[in-house]
Amino acid sequence: MVSPQLTGGDSGAALTGLIYGGAVPVLLEASLARSPGSKVPLWTALLGSTAGVIAGPVINRTAGFSRGRWNLISLGGAVGALMGGGVGYLGDAWSGQDKRPGYALTTLGTLAGLGLTAWLTSSFGVDEPRGTALLHFEGGKLSGGSALSAIAPVLHEGRMAAMVRAVEGSF
Repeated sequence: MVSPQLTGGDSGAALTGLIYGGAVPVLLEASLARSPGSKVPLWTALLGSTAGVIAGPVINRTAGFSRGRWNLISLGGAVGALMGGGVGYLGDAWSGQDKRPGYALTTLGTLAGLGLTAWLTSSFGVDEPRGTALLHFEGGKLSGGSALSAIAPVLHEGRMAAMVRAVEGSF
């Protein structure tokens, strides 16, 4: 199979992996490095984001999270980063020449936000396959699709028209 079938949860995992696969290693590096090089954070972000895009859907195959749950986890990581950075600001971790304590608190806040939101959203359901036609056939089972997603605007002979997908399936 050349192109695997990805669910909405897989795409959410890829996006979360892209963002936090690049951001967390850069924050860790800034927390630990004594004198950071100019190109090192860029390479760290590139490699971490690439690894996150690949690892996210692979992890989601066993975790089975929905796209909405991944979106909330990603939001939780951002809120955690803001909280960690804010605590660092209030505690004067960003003042002075050494900014490593501020980066460390931001990293800890990010990781805490990701983990806490993943735990708090444990009651979320898994993705269900949804068709983009009125009737959807998959895995030997016929189901109704969404009427709103079955209708799409198209350009026909220079004029706008509506297209209705009646039946789709995978065999």
